Parts: sequence; C-alpha cells; structure tokens
Amino acid sequence: MKKNICFVLTWMESGGLQRNAAILANHFAECGHDVSICCLYSTECFYDLDKKIKIVDFSSKKNKFLSIGFWKKQLRNHFINEKIDTVVSFGERCGVITSMAIGKLGVNHICRGVITENSAINRFLLNVYLKGITKFVFQTNAQKQTFNRKIQDKGVIIPNPFKLTDSNINTDGINSKRFITVAMLRLKQKHQDLMVKAFAVFIKNHPDYTFEMYGKHTKEEKDYMLSLIKEYGLENKVLLMGENKNIKEAIIPSRAFVCASTSEGMPNAIIEALSYGIPVITSKWAGCDEIIDNEVNGLSFETNNIEQMAECMSTIANNDALFKKMSNAAIKHKIENFKADIVLSKWEQII
Repeated sequence: MKKNICFVLTWMESGGLQRNAAILANHFAECGHDVSICCLYSTECFYDLDKKIKIVDFSSKKNKFLSIGFWKKQLRNHFINEKIDTVVSFGERCGVITSMAIGKLGVNHICRGVITENSAINRFLLNVYLKGITKFVFQTNAQKQTFNRKIQDKGVIIPNPFKLTDSNINTDGINSKRFITVAMLRLKQKHQDLMVKAFAVFIKNHPDYTFEMYGKHTKEEKDYMLSLIKEYGLENKVLLMGENKNIKEAIIPSRAFVCASTSEGMPNAIIEALSYGIPVITSKWAGCDEIIDNEVNGLSFETNNIEQMAECMSTIANNDALFKKMSNAAIKHKIENFKADIVLSKWEQII
C-alpha cells in the first residue's frame, strides 16, 4: 500500500546520520511511496536523492530554543496538509520536536537514535513526549541499554544499511603505507587530535607512513588541527583532506581505518571501511564490540589511550599475516551483518 512518509532532520549535510536518512528516503521513494524530508536548520544536501523526494525548508533565523514553537507549527501543518502516514525523526532532539508537533494526530512516529551518550534534558523530554513516539530504532544493543525501560520497550535494533557492490578491493592495502579516518571534525566526540598524537608516537619507528583525515570541518577546528600537526612536526604526514563524495576511490588502498571516538551510534564510515576490506582500529566506545571483533576484523584500544592507539597502529603495520586475516574477515563480517536488503526489510516492517 502506498504511503506518505516524512523524514525530519536538522540538515542533510555530510554525516553518518544524514547518509542513513538518504538511503532510507531513496529506498522508499523507489518503492513508490511519497517521501518528503523536513530540514530544521538547512536544506543544503550532500547526498544524491531521488528526484521525487520533496525537501522542505523549515530553517529559522531565531536561536534553537526560540525556534521550537515555529518548528512545531510548521511540522504539524506539513503532516496535516500532506496527509503524512509515517514520520521518521533522526536524533533525540528532532524526536522530541516531532512528537510535540504530532500531538494527537495519530501519525506513526519512529525516532531513530544517534549516540550512546545522551544529555539529561534529552532523556527527560523524550519521556515527557513518549506518547507521541510509536517506535525507537537503535543501531546497537548498547545504545538501547542507555535508555530507561519505557523507551526500551518501544525499541527495536536495526543497524545501518550498506550496499556492497565489490569483492575484496583493498588487496593492495598490504603494501599501503597510510592510515585513514572519515568523520566530521568534532574533537570532543571524534578526537582526531588524539589520532595526531598517537601517530606522532607511531611514526618514530614507521617514518614512511602517512595519515589522511577526511571529513567536513569548521575553520576554527581546521586551524587548531593544523597548529597541532605543526607542533608535532607532521606537516607532510598528517593530511586534512576535507569532504569527498567519492570516498571509496579516496581511501583505497589503506592499511587501516582509525576511530578514536568516545561515543557513537553505529558509524557508517566504519561499516564502509569493513565492506572494502579495510581493517579498523577503534576505541572501545559502547557498542563497538557489536561491529568490531578484536584481532578478527580490527583492533581495539581503551578510549583516550594514546599509547594503546599507537600500539595498534604498529601491530597492524608490522604484521602482514594479521592484516590479511582482518581484511578478509572485514568483508565477511560486513556481508553477514549489514546487507542493505536485510536492513531495509526491517525498516519496511515498522513503516
């Protein structure tokens, strides 16, 4: 049966959450449903969307707190005028505002969570407006467990979808002398600065390696990172590459993908790296063990531990046999757990 589906996000700029939204929106549009995307901050879109998808601009010139009433009114009008059947909100804040807008309309509202560390105010407001949310979607069990029983009872675990189109295409990674990371430059969560410090330790015994960092960044963050890179004398070794739509071509071949986050939901970049046969070196954020099996498809280290991160880099750089093992396991793990058709079928069941 044809449905009218609306996705609610802050924006559609580059990011794991936005990529997940684009995949879902394109899938349901291709299936013949009417799909709209309501953006609260900006309609700038990094991803290719089906031409049938309608993007609605609800950006406000007021600050975020003062904009809540405006967003609530605009979303409610959109739900009524477009006869929306199902709304998928991305992130706890969008979930609260969407729930406020729905009120007693009886719309099927699915809130897709983001990370495992949520603020107290977000948790409180989610419980206040819980009746306006039909279902919560969590990427990992660890993420689900951070919420109370009332929210967990409405929860379902659905990992991020990814379409695998290649076999092992990182076969030259064994000869690659570079590490890579792909993430928006958010130092308080992603900790690219710790990657620089760990790489400075690693490179003392591996002077022929480089580290490429892909992702969007503000001028302030970029300036700080460049000053840090200069401080450690890594100007030609640690490279800030910016955004890249053709990320597959950019990151292959690579010796390993590095993640130093303190919290995540389910990083699309890690799933993508695994699908290309790139082993992952990651911090032990809550839920990482649901994606990375230590010494099977990657290596893990204690969060914020620079020395351990450097040791993991050395381990994978020095051991070709381990690299080959993890590269092959990365693809197998990806195929078995994140096939797009399986993941999207789970979404179809709740939408």
